[in-house]
Amino acid sequence: MEDAAGVVRGPGTLSADASVGSLMPPTPYPDVLS
Repeated sequence: MEDAAGVVRGPGTLSADASVGSLMPPTPYPDVLS
């Protein structure tokens, strides 16, 4: 599932951020959301 989310959100998406990606909009700083 991480791969699918990564493709939609863009490159460099963290596996932890991938699960949050469905709830939050794309961000240049995924680490801040974690």
